Amino acid sequence: MGQFIEDSYAPEIKANRPHSANKTLQHLKSVFGSWYARPISVITDDEIEKWRIKRLNAGRAPTTALRDLSALSGVLSRAVKKKKIALNPTRLVEKPKIDRRPKARFLSADEEKNYVMRSLSVTHE
Repeated sequence: MGQFIEDSYAPEIKANRPHSANKTLQHLKSVFGSWYARPISVITDDEIEKWRIKRLNAGRAPTTALRDLSALSGVLSRAVKKKKIALNPTRLVEKPKIDRRPKARFLSADEEKNYVMRSLSVTHE
């Protein structure tokens, strides 16, 4: 996979996304570096699924796992275009569920007291 990234994906991303290319390539290496010695054709959806589950069980946020999965998907999509693989296996992997609902936050006792005091001082002026 590393050879494909170096020979095909890196030049493509550097040409099309020059501002974020180096960051993306560094991210790929830090997250998927252990896969770099392997041919891109042997990476399977089952392996990616196991990796996703392991990341989530290790305490990574679903948004982080999704970002990592998207980075890998970009490489594998390029491999499909270059006919190195027939199908992008990330398309068969269930995406982590992201909770988009806003988190309810309650004021601490000190925050509530400060809020009330400021409100009273504004209304009495």
